Amino acid sequence: MVAVKTVRTPGKPGLLGCINNLCFDVRRVFYVSSNDCAESETSITRGFHANINFEELLIVTEGEIEVALTDRYGTRRTAVVSANNTHFIPANMWIEYKFLAENTTIMALVNKSLGESITIHDFEEFSQL
Repeated sequence: MVAVKTVRTPGKPGLLGCINNLCFDVRRVFYVSSNDCAESETSITRGFHANINFEELLIVTEGEIEVALTDRYGTRRTAVVSANNTHFIPANMWIEYKFLAENTTIMALVNKSLGESITIHDFEEFSQL
């Protein structure tokens, strides 16, 4: 896990969240929010895919999620990630995450552009790689 350092800037309101020493070059950034969802905000599960040739660093900017990573052999690891914390997702892992709190927002830093990314959305196909 990469730490988000919280810094008070002298003479300025609010807090600055800072991440130093990322383990890869960021080529793409996106975010996912539980806001404006038709479902109950704390029952939303997303992901259901595997990133074959790229890695992600998830940053929970608000709220809390449970991340489940499964390798091709079926070994599953879960972690709860709260606001201002991160979770690294290596390549070749099946990804699922569930929003555990209302108004949750996560940001993903990715080391491949969208056009370079290979993603599989079928677990059976992924498990046979």
